[in-house]
Amino acid sequence: MAALRRTRIGRTALGLGACLGLAAAGAAQAAPPPSKDDCVAVYALSNGFHSGVALPAEVIAGVDLPTFDGAWVEFGWGEAQAYQAPRLTAGNVARVVFAPGPSTLFIAPLRDRPDPVSERVIAFGVSREGRAQLARDLADEARRDATGRLIVLSERRGGWFVAARSRFRLWRMCNGWAAERLRGAGLTLSTPPLLTAGGLMKRIDRLPTCGELGAEEG
Repeated sequence: MAALRRTRIGRTALGLGACLGLAAAGAAQAAPPPSKDDCVAVYALSNGFHSGVALPAEVIAGVDLPTFDGAWVEFGWGEAQAYQAPRLTAGNVARVVFAPGPSTLFIAPLRDRPDPVSERVIAFGVSREGRAQLARDLADEARRDATGRLIVLSERRGGWFVAARSRFRLWRMCNGWAAERLRGAGLTLSTPPLLTAGGLMKRIDRLPTCGELGAEEG
């Protein structure tokens, strides 16, 4: 199925946007950029407040993360207490700014590629190694116990909130972390330190799709 450049998706996508900040170790050495001969699609999702990414399940299974039998898997990050709360409140925001706690990675299944329903979805191209690097970075974010198992904090939408490695830092919001991961995947993104979900999506929207590179979508 051809990638959709701009569509709408009716789900609260993961917290790379409203995830309230992230200070992680820098991404690994950048993968090669996408090209006509080497391009696969990745999706960025946003509802204007949250934003995140979706990758094919077979790629995620290769880095020992759960797919929950979904065809695609979406990921998000956030301050653990705020991200798992039923709704985001001023109190939650104030707490994570002045007294942030541990973070969480949200992993949830999608039955298919993100559906064009009501909120924005952007498809963009990465190299195969770039997609693999992005998956490895997501796997590295998840904390594991002494036996190597993910530390599950709670369940939602058929997926898990799991303990994550990174902590909130006011000077590096989580959208900046997301941009670092995408740069590690071989993409060129110039971003300010305090980056909003909308700002990130605008920058992602400028990235070429596989079709725009003249490539067959992998």
